[in-house]
Amino acid sequence: YQRARLLNPEELRWAYLHALVLAKLGERDQAIAALRQVLVLNSADVPAGLKLAELLDDAGQDDESRKLYDGLLSHHPDLPQALYGLGKHFLKQGDNTGLELLEGAVNRKGPYGAAHYALAEAYRHRGETAKADKQLELFEKFRTTVPLLTDTLATEMHNLNESKQGLINRGQRMIVQGRARKAIEDLELALTRDSSAAGPHSLLIVTYGMIGKFEEAESHYYQGVALDPELVQLHNNFGTLRLKQARYDEAAQAFRDALAVDPDYLDAYVNLGAALETTGKRSEAMKQYKIAVERDPLHRAAGFHLGNAYMKMSNPHRAAEQFLRILEPHDRKTPEYLQSLALAYAEMGKYNDAEETLKRAISVASNTGRKDLLPKLQAGLQLLQRAKKPSVAETPQ
Repeated sequence: YQRARLLNPEELRWAYLHALVLAKLGERDQAIAALRQVLVLNSADVPAGLKLAELLDDAGQDDESRKLYDGLLSHHPDLPQALYGLGKHFLKQGDNTGLELLEGAVNRKGPYGAAHYALAEAYRHRGETAKADKQLELFEKFRTTVPLLTDTLATEMHNLNESKQGLINRGQRMIVQGRARKAIEDLELALTRDSSAAGPHSLLIVTYGMIGKFEEAESHYYQGVALDPELVQLHNNFGTLRLKQARYDEAAQAFRDALAVDPDYLDAYVNLGAALETTGKRSEAMKQYKIAVERDPLHRAAGFHLGNAYMKMSNPHRAAEQFLRILEPHDRKTPEYLQSLALAYAEMGKYNDAEETLKRAISVASNTGRKDLLPKLQAGLQLLQRAKKPSVAETPQ
């Protein structure tokens, strides 16, 4: 990259990629210089601006770092990394604006481990112990999680990694993006690098299932089990495949196999409950959901399924307790949880609470890109508002 920069100093990518490598090597001052060049070439480059602000923080150059975060937020007011960075600066100065910024950092785009920890420290300093404890719980669960940031150049660089692990990592990224066929291509290629690896088989169960190629998915399950029968994801992913095929008894058995391998694999309890509930075994299903909730009160899927089960039992009060517990952090799932909470409130006759909850759901859906859910939420709000209005007799013409 250094040679590329010398040959073509006006090309932004070489300076940026060189900076990333320098930062990993611990050459902070040189990385800062390279990133400054990137911003000279393109002052609106968000990944470079964030990385430079972060390195300046480490170097104790607070004024320049704060100005960078401020500039980023002026153009991208919902950028979690900038909210987090600027929030820390304000808190360091004793300004409570920092608390609001940190709250924004964890509520805009989903879990953010470092921001949860910073919030916990801020709440504890203010004596708000309950809030601090909740943020610490979220930190323990999401300590390595950071909000997704579109970084085209870095992604291109990572995608050049054709090693077994590089291909697996790329395959996982493709799954998250919904690009199942590209994921299959990468994961199958990873198996040619190392045919003794069971991990790619567990992911291929998911990807082939995504495109409806169930026989291929099943084949990868048996291949994976032959290599490593103790890999819990193989059994869990095979169970989800069987659920998709409406083969519920086989799905339940696969989830039991997963739990036999790892009794602490909570997703399998939730999935087993879903399989049992589909076949009418509601009490057994609730038992599985409750196990997951008891072991991890912040397990959102478990709380959501348990809340829905209570709704089916006409117990909206218990359902609301579950939905309230899983509303944070705000991410793409939160609008669905808020929608269910609003329904529970409506069932209880708490129409004002239901209305406010639906408005909140619409706001979160807008902030998290859930355009698919917005029409349903807006229609539900209109229906609720019409139902709240007192009926007026028509005046004869």
